[in-house]
Amino acid sequence: MTVSYRQRKAVLEKRLKRFFFSEIDSRRDFQLFLSRLKDQVDHDIFIFGGLIRDIYIQGVKKFYSDIDVVVDCEVSDLEKFLNFQSGLTYTKNKFGGFRVHFFPWDLDIWCVKDTWAFKQGLVIYQHPNDLLNTTLLNWDSVIFNIRTRRLMCGDDYFSDMDDGLLKIVLKNNPNEVGALVRIFRAIRSKYVKTIDFSVIQFISEKLDFYRPSDIVAYERVSYYKRYLIESDIEDVYAVIRKDKDLGLLNFTTANQLILNFD
Repeated sequence: MTVSYRQRKAVLEKRLKRFFFSEIDSRRDFQLFLSRLKDQVDHDIFIFGGLIRDIYIQGVKKFYSDIDVVVDCEVSDLEKFLNFQSGLTYTKNKFGGFRVHFFPWDLDIWCVKDTWAFKQGLVIYQHPNDLLNTTLLNWDSVIFNIRTRRLMCGDDYFSDMDDGLLKIVLKNNPNEVGALVRIFRAIRSKYVKTIDFSVIQFISEKLDFYRPSDIVAYERVSYYKRYLIESDIEDVYAVIRKDKDLGLLNFTTANQLILNFD
């Protein structure tokens, strides 16, 4: 059965609405937080990247990770809102965003204009859709508007996910070893079947600066759930060193993505 872009988008929107708006005790605290933020800040709020990817891959029930939230407001308004929330625990990061703690999830929240690629002038911000051009990987290039309950993504988003095709969207990154970790974690745990030339080139440019042990060590201190093995990374390095002009690199042990209509 051929499933259209529109059908895939409708299914994913349904899952996201279930996650953010259904009355589930374990999600009540951050749902109330987002509802108050939407009402008091009175600007669009976008869920960005990894949550949407993971809910597409594995469904709502299996999602337990951080949630990236982008607000179309001034940072002073966001910080004022956070300071008025009774009992709220949060920390500020070096990029101007905030981490808000809701067990078992952490929300990383920042103002849209503070998105690193916008501040560096690498991407010009004119519309929320421009956020799609600020991600490292194509699988994270997707946003969900909490106010309108609508999903925004590129025309190839679902076909790339279903084909297991990983690409680079924006190669510039303030944390190069962290970017390599994200790439190899995607290959190891997110059903990636193929990386294209943009990913091969990115790895090729970094492999002389970051050893497999550096990448594994970074994952150990940055993630609760760990997937990376030095020998797997070294195998990829060896293939790319042998032929840096590879157009595609396939991973035959990964599973094909299947979208369940539930």
